[in-house]
Amino acid sequence: MFPILTSQDKEKRIYDLKKKNQELEKFKFVLDYKIKELKKQIEPREADIKAMKEQIQEVWLAEYFYNIACYCINQFIECIRCIGCIVFTKCIASTDCIAYTADGE
Repeated sequence: MFPILTSQDKEKRIYDLKKKNQELEKFKFVLDYKIKELKKQIEPREADIKAMKEQIQEVWLAEYFYNIACYCINQFIECIRCIGCIVFTKCIASTDCIAYTADGE
């Protein structure tokens, strides 16, 4: 069973609870302050992270367009080679070309 509490016991219990409440309020104040300080530290880092993500995106786009340009240049070179082969083949097959080279003109 529960012990019977006198009014003095109740008053002491109330006093102890108030004291404990004050301690908890102080602890809460300290923790709130620490949270604010940590948030102040996090905010600049978040801005740095955002800027770095933007830089990564820019570099990725530059690389993407560089790869497209390289592909186009390689295709252009291939076309020039093919055209050169066709011209060379026509030149060899043509008697005018042979005559031109034989005459020295």
